[in-house]
Amino acid sequence: MNRRIKKKFDEVGIEIPFPHTSVYFGEASKPFQFQTQVPDCEQLKEVSRERQREDSRDAG
Repeated sequence: MNRRIKKKFDEVGIEIPFPHTSVYFGEASKPFQFQTQVPDCEQLKEVSRERQREDSRDAG
């Protein structure tokens, strides 16, 4: 039965819709520029030292 219905729909140009979702974020706006800050070597060393201190406190 479904096959016959589908065949007839195709003959007369009826399309069966599929579920979809549209997301709307308000008015159209210009894209914004996103910049990331890459830490330098000294900042990475300091973060590493802090992490080691925290780990030693947690272990002890």
